Amino acid sequence: MTLPEKWKTVLERMSAAQAPVTLRDLKEMGVSKMTVSRMVREGVIENPAQGLYALPGSGGSIYADWALVSARCPKAIVCLLSAASFYGMTQELPHRLTVALPHGVSLSMGRGFSLELDVLSWRSEMMHTLGVDVHRIDGVDVSITSPERTLVDLFRYSSLNRSMRTSAVRVTDEMFLESLDRCDTAMDRFSFESVTAIARELGCYEGIRPFTKTMRFKRSDQTFL
Repeated sequence: MTLPEKWKTVLERMSAAQAPVTLRDLKEMGVSKMTVSRMVREGVIENPAQGLYALPGSGGSIYADWALVSARCPKAIVCLLSAASFYGMTQELPHRLTVALPHGVSLSMGRGFSLELDVLSWRSEMMHTLGVDVHRIDGVDVSITSPERTLVDLFRYSSLNRSMRTSAVRVTDEMFLESLDRCDTAMDRFSFESVTAIARELGCYEGIRPFTKTMRFKRSDQTFL
């Protein structure tokens, strides 16, 4: 198929961006919404999620769907078992992506998006900045809780945390304990000092301490003495 010159220009700019683009981006490139629909219909570009467009087969990473979520909602933070899986803190393969959003913010990915989402709502601004790292995935900045913050959150959302409502529990005790063990044995740069600081900020230090203090016998630091 011979493409119109304007289409070729759009494809070149999308290729240079190396990331999903929005309908607004495409309009700024000089194409109308009707033209965008035609390009999708003819397979020139894809519409992998509501309001997002990409070149066919451009999402090469296994975390391509995560990039789409972050492109759609930059305030989304990947957390809990999804973050644990990303860092190799668990052998569990979550069947859904857990993300946290600011209170009052919603997220819709459209009917074409197949990955199931588990959405948390965090009211405190601190929750969205404390121990949150940014990773570049498929050209998109994806916010993911750090390994230390992830461990604390796994405890917070487990039944081991006595202050957590039963209806809010998302992590089994075994999953938390597995991640704790893998942090100690498989992650050389993991900092239990950071775990202490984060747990204190989130008000769960006394709860998590009995589980983490045993690591002083396996590591040289005495953080939990």
